[in-house]
Amino acid sequence: RLTELLNESVDEKIVGKKLSEIFEGKGLLLQEKAISVDLKKKKLKTEKREVDYDYLILAPGSVTNYFGNERLRQNTIDYKDYAAMVRIKHKMREVIKQASEQNKQMHFVVVGGGFTGVELICSLREAVLREMAKYSMAKESAKFILVQGGQTIMPALEEKPRAVVEQYLKNHGIEVRTNTVVEDITGTTLTTKNNEKLEGDLIAWTAGIVASNIEFSETISKERGNCIPVTPTGQMALHDDVYVIGDIGLCNEDGKLLPPTAQVAFQEGVRVGKNLRSRILGNAQKPFKYRHLGTLIVLGHDFGMLTRGSITLKGKLGWYFRDLAYRFRFWQLT
Repeated sequence: RLTELLNESVDEKIVGKKLSEIFEGKGLLLQEKAISVDLKKKKLKTEKREVDYDYLILAPGSVTNYFGNERLRQNTIDYKDYAAMVRIKHKMREVIKQASEQNKQMHFVVVGGGFTGVELICSLREAVLREMAKYSMAKESAKFILVQGGQTIMPALEEKPRAVVEQYLKNHGIEVRTNTVVEDITGTTLTTKNNEKLEGDLIAWTAGIVASNIEFSETISKERGNCIPVTPTGQMALHDDVYVIGDIGLCNEDGKLLPPTAQVAFQEGVRVGKNLRSRILGNAQKPFKYRHLGTLIVLGHDFGMLTRGSITLKGKLGWYFRDLAYRFRFWQLT
């Protein structure tokens, strides 16, 4: 719900909670970066120590993918965590203040037209307009651009709800540039594959992820996006004492790769937890079966969308349903 923190439509108290509070009295919590795994000795090495394990669950998530171009990282702000949201908000205020003093046009650009990019550009627009009002600046002083390398935004979304999103973006003055691949960024200038130049006073990068890297004591198979293939029960193929869930795992169900979404990861976590308990008790483990519960999208303070099968709720009603769903999930986790 980081996008909703950016436009201040929800309170921080229902978005995040310290891990120390969640795990209080539930075991040992080490808030350290995992570096490597010795599969033979069954040891996990962190930045501070080595930890022996009987069973290991790997769920380090993913990092932003800059496709090997360091300038993309240096000249953009990623959007993976709370700290990134704070950086965007700080940069936004800096750009607006400077523009008010110099009476100049501003360009706010989000690269990546998936779910994250679309939600971010909508939230950013609202946050920018609110900040501009403090300086009595005209709305026309800000331009909002969503850049997508593929033919459509939100390619994983069905055509009907995607049309709703596209219309919302159009109605709110957000320019969408599809089939536009950003190859380089120098300062505030984006260069596309077709050698077109775009300007961005604030550039946010949501154009892809890659699994977080963990070293292993032996060579293991890694596939698309640095992901580790897993068995139907969530284990590494040749090391069944290691379970892999979330963005780092490549889960193939009925010949189809599951997307790296929070919904998939949450369900994987539940199944792996049950499988591990069954294994300890000497019972059979069950294969993971993903159940798509629908898609939740937020496009602004009072516009959200819930899609499930043939059902689509949009507008303020969609926003409230999405809000309730996330509040319930937050309560489950905490």
